[in-house]
Amino acid sequence: MALEAETELFMSIESRMGDRALEEAVKEGRYDFHKVMQICTSFSQRRRSRRGQSLENHFRFLLEELRIPHSYQCTTERGRKPDFVFPSCEHYHNPGFPASHLRMVGCKTLVRERHTQWLGEALRIPLKYALCVDPGLSDRLVARYRKRLRFFLPRRLLDATYADREIGGLLGSIDDLLDELRLLAP
Repeated sequence: MALEAETELFMSIESRMGDRALEEAVKEGRYDFHKVMQICTSFSQRRRSRRGQSLENHFRFLLEELRIPHSYQCTTERGRKPDFVFPSCEHYHNPGFPASHLRMVGCKTLVRERHTQWLGEALRIPLKYALCVDPGLSDRLVARYRKRLRFFLPRRLLDATYADREIGGLLGSIDDLLDELRLLAP
């Protein structure tokens, strides 16, 4: 999987950069608890940001390769920018275009509390889609929002983590998501 290869490359680069940052702190005589925490926090924040952006980039690449019409990071309502709107931002803002033919996909590696943000985006679209690689989705969360938010994950993760769980039937694969988006293309 491309995301795994990209992660392996990132981790290798990050390790070298982290070693270099620690070596510099030691050389400068600033090797104390607070300096180490500052370095670690910086790398941790960078890692979280990169992983989410990477997922969006990989998904956008798939959409472009498959020629699935979409808008990336378009403003749907004031201050609201879902990751992807289908078939386009222009269609979303056209009151004559049926809302039943619109889709929104939010990307997040781990869902955490992001689901509340997704539900408030793209108000014309009643059922939102979430693309994630989260092995920790709770049955309660997925069941609670099943009519407002549908989750899509890589097939390997679905099979390994969710196949035998009660919510397994409420989750879709990335192929399922792409198939549905293809059908909507004008």
